[in-house]
Amino acid sequence: MDQLYEQISSLLQSNDVAENLLALRAIDALIDMPFGEGASKVSKFASFLRNVFEVKRDPEILVPASAVLGHLAKAGGAMTADEVERQVSYIGLDLLDNYVFNFFFCQHPFFLKDENSFGVAYW
Repeated sequence: MDQLYEQISSLLQSNDVAENLLALRAIDALIDMPFGEGASKVSKFASFLRNVFEVKRDPEILVPASAVLGHLAKAGGAMTADEVERQVSYIGLDLLDNYVFNFFFCQHPFFLKDENSFGVAYW
């Protein structure tokens, strides 16, 4: 499992959009696979996705990443509710701190509009 996680992490850290998308597809496919302990798998995937939302700014990556986070939230149930809430809060707090319109602002609707996610939106 560690090798798989390292490979996904390596693909997500790449500057190549195709490699980032490959990693996101791998995470999406592995979410429903019965392997390892569920909580550790959800935690690891949530960590990968958190990094994507904090580092990447390309809509070609953020749109699929938000769909994968929605899938993870749906599959992980209560375990992922905290992660969903953290992403929404983090994005909102960053906006309040910066008072600047940037692409970070635009990733928020991508996440909230995804039909796979069960809304935890509040302000």
